Amino acid sequence: MMVHDDERRGSDSGGRSKRKARGAGGGVGARRLRILRDASVTEVAQAARDLLSGGAPIFLHAGAGGEGIAQEIEDLGLLPAEAALLLRTSGTTSGTGRVVVCTLNSLLASAGATEQALGGPGRWVTCLSPAHIAGFHTVFRSVVAGFEPIEAGHGSPEDLAHAALCADDGERLYLSLVPTQLFRLLSSPHVPAARRFDGILVGGAATPPELLERARSAGLAVFTTYGMTETCGGCVYNGKPIGNTDVSLSPSGNISISGDVVSWGYLGDEPFEGRFTTEDIGRIEDGRLVVLGRADDAITTGGMTVMPSIIEAEIMRLGYGQCVVVGIPDPEWGEAVVAICDAELATRESEIRASLSAKLDRSYVPRKFVPLPALGFSEFPQRVTGKIDRALLRRHLIRFGTTSQET
Repeated sequence: MMVHDDERRGSDSGGRSKRKARGAGGGVGARRLRILRDASVTEVAQAARDLLSGGAPIFLHAGAGGEGIAQEIEDLGLLPAEAALLLRTSGTTSGTGRVVVCTLNSLLASAGATEQALGGPGRWVTCLSPAHIAGFHTVFRSVVAGFEPIEAGHGSPEDLAHAALCADDGERLYLSLVPTQLFRLLSSPHVPAARRFDGILVGGAATPPELLERARSAGLAVFTTYGMTETCGGCVYNGKPIGNTDVSLSPSGNISISGDVVSWGYLGDEPFEGRFTTEDIGRIEDGRLVVLGRADDAITTGGMTVMPSIIEAEIMRLGYGQCVVVGIPDPEWGEAVVAICDAELATRESEIRASLSAKLDRSYVPRKFVPLPALGFSEFPQRVTGKIDRALLRRHLIRFGTTSQET
């Protein structure tokens, strides 16, 4: 279990290859998929139990289109012999995502590593979509440990407080959230009930340090997680790899992950062979991985590369609250840094800019603060995974004619 800088060159970012998948054809396509569309937690739990007993591989998807993909998989014989679970990635870059093939061994390795990191097996509360890896794992880990998962709707503070009462005394209880859900929980009167959870995983997006400090000061057992569908979910907790996961950095700063948790690969492509190079940029600090953000979130302004997460974290640290930073086209600078925030925060633009200027390089100070209502939103839009939809916010900025000139 290591975190280190990797000086090896020639890594293919994303671990992708255009060659035909090994194992495709040759009768492999005769395997039947268990297709679950918009499945309930109960349905996913039963499918997981069947999978552990040698049942058919599962294809989980939300919305339309999955059946056609499944038919194509079978017609073309694309299904690898090791396939246990097929999930579509969130599509942060492409908008559509790719189908990832997870093996039972990698899923079990991930579940076992999580149990070890959190102090033992337990029952999980499910409030994330099981059609995505984080939500699926809350169901799968419960089933592996011999428990029924507890449903908690969309993870409202009231639902989480009720779920905390459903576990038996002495039963270890776990929860997985995205930062927005944690923020809402901490802003509610239900924090005392949340102390019942023996571990609360927070992932899916960067979690501001101040939010974590608030949670821990409130007595919540919070763990930050980093991972993706390609690694069968979170495999780095609080900056440290779990299980036999190894984390390294390519010369360009891209995060590379290897170990038993790495999935088979993308459907119809070459297998990952135990290593996946992400599109995320990171650095190593005191032996811990610090994720700076996705390479495609980076803003290039005046020849400088700006990572939005650094600005967002500093604004939160200064006590101003949540914002989302994106880049928009600028004729002079290439891109301009723009912060999107609530209406009240936007009125304090001059104050915030002055505070940031005292802490960060000039290129990291947003040129403009835009209130969410000006873009037609009452709250930050989210993807189905719970991540804030940066691409949608950026499109609205451009569509609504927001300029990059300072106010």
